[in-house]
Amino acid sequence: MVFVWSFLIKEPLDARALAAFSPVILLVGWLNYANGLTMATALYPLRTRLEAMHAILTMVCSVALVYLWGIYGAIAGLGISASVVIALYARTLAQYAAFALDWRILFDLILTGFPMMANGILLTGMSGIDKIIIAAMLSRETLGIYGVASAATAILGTIPSAVGQMLFVKFAEIDGQQRTKAHVADILERSTLLVSILFSPIVSISIICFPFVVEFLLPSYSTGIAAGKFLIASTFFLCISCPATNWCISTGSFIPVLTLRVIVIVVEAAAIYILISSAGAGLESIALCVMSSFAIFSASIIVICHRLLGQSFQSSVTHAAKSILPFGSILAAILVPGYLYSGGRYPSEVSSCIPPILGMVASLTLGLLAIYMIKIGTQISALIPKKVLRVQEK
Repeated sequence: MVFVWSFLIKEPLDARALAAFSPVILLVGWLNYANGLTMATALYPLRTRLEAMHAILTMVCSVALVYLWGIYGAIAGLGISASVVIALYARTLAQYAAFALDWRILFDLILTGFPMMANGILLTGMSGIDKIIIAAMLSRETLGIYGVASAATAILGTIPSAVGQMLFVKFAEIDGQQRTKAHVADILERSTLLVSILFSPIVSISIICFPFVVEFLLPSYSTGIAAGKFLIASTFFLCISCPATNWCISTGSFIPVLTLRVIVIVVEAAAIYILISSAGAGLESIALCVMSSFAIFSASIIVICHRLLGQSFQSSVTHAAKSILPFGSILAAILVPGYLYSGGRYPSEVSSCIPPILGMVASLTLGLLAIYMIKIGTQISALIPKKVLRVQEK
């Protein structure tokens, strides 16, 4: 269908690129099949490793080949990465693969899997609506710069994906055991706080390092660095929403998640459209809008989940606030180096190292402060799964 569609496009460059991309879609389809099969066979470490490898290899190959063949090099880079990862998958998954359909249960499987598929599609919409609007309203060059700005999110996005897979199975298991709402709420809070505390320094370090990577590999795209920092920061909210989102999907309470995603996408698209058309906003403002939409979704879904589990509104808001508290360290990693660079307070020979160092110090300080404030209401030991504590006691 995509290959045929390429003949209907008037722009020659777009038509050729779409035709070249059509066989890569087959490879990506096989890659998605392999990802699903690893989840069905509980090979989560394998999927996590190869998802991260696919993201990194795609970026490296695309950046390397784009200098040789332009847009076709980027397409070839994705195809090469998918082929390599599929080959690595095949070594382990060949014994599990089966291609026979049981038509008697197919309809039930579709009904069961539709909420998960819809959640994935809407999540892609939240992450991609900005690029669609930029492509429609701004130039191709602007979209290319913004694409570089969002490149790091593909790598960091593998972490929330892996966390979500594990939590989906865990919450489905807990639901099958018919645990009390108070017990589930406790598990949900501990999971959210744990990923928040652990993921925030990863995001901060990525934000600090991102400008150096862009300046080294793609210096002509350095105008997208500011937007890239906000897009990287948005992965924090994606990660802390994983426990609540996967609890809803795994227990059949998918309507709040899907409804909230649709609302956020509509508001996000409208805000970006107004920013571009009325204010002539730059890429930094668009990226900030994307980050804000993820923040709104994360806070809202955490509150909704705790309300569904019988918690009071005040308690639910408190849970959401504690989960978002470590974001202050990420904000320091964004603002401190940016302020010092723009202020020009340091000589050129040290300006490339002093601001990042100060940004990391400020981020670390605020991160430790956030952990201390969380500990006031929640003991850090309570964040560790009970099984781990029992093993340590033994």
